[in-house]
Amino acid sequence: ICNPLSYIHGVGIVHRDLKPDNIIVREDGMPVLVDFGLVSQTYHAGSRETLTAEEGGTGTVMYMAPEQINGEPLDPRTDIYALGVTAYEMVTGTYPFSETSLSDLLDRHRTTDIPDPGMKTPEIPKKLRAFIRQAGRLNPDQRFQDATEAMSALGLLGSSKRQSRHFLEIEKRKMSTVCLVYNENNELALNRLMDDFSNKALRLGIEVKLADFRDL
Repeated sequence: ICNPLSYIHGVGIVHRDLKPDNIIVREDGMPVLVDFGLVSQTYHAGSRETLTAEEGGTGTVMYMAPEQINGEPLDPRTDIYALGVTAYEMVTGTYPFSETSLSDLLDRHRTTDIPDPGMKTPEIPKKLRAFIRQAGRLNPDQRFQDATEAMSALGLLGSSKRQSRHFLEIEKRKMSTVCLVYNENNELALNRLMDDFSNKALRLGIEVKLADFRDL
């Protein structure tokens, strides 16, 4: 993911909505960054002249950097923060913060660095642990300054063999349907629940597909 980030930042684009839902994985295991719907303007690549969140829309609250929440200037380091949250979720199966109300969650993002993922998953590589902590700093100046620097920090970690997922053979697959009826007050908690369920299902080799039927 650092590769496409490095490219778009180099041409003056900030994604502003980097999250697992906007990363798809090809059959060969290569991740692809998608959904550039919030890219309406560009910052000036090679300088610190930036745009504000109001000028370019908002993102998804669980992955938003403090400056994005506060309507302050955005630049590539905003995407680096979201990358840190995404990596935290990948290695722990949970979000960095457990608040269930929107206001409390926003406050945590405004006031707290992304916590150490090693507290939940002690066996993760030290280099990845350090990467996530630096990517998720409150102060943009303390994060990786661009995706190229982030890639250098990861070093050889990214070149290690990927663990293959052994999903069920197609001819042996079955499908079950679950309908969840909820209102807007439940939406944030439900998103957390479904993400946790999806992560646990994947570990068992079960694929989870979600559909939104708003007219039911």
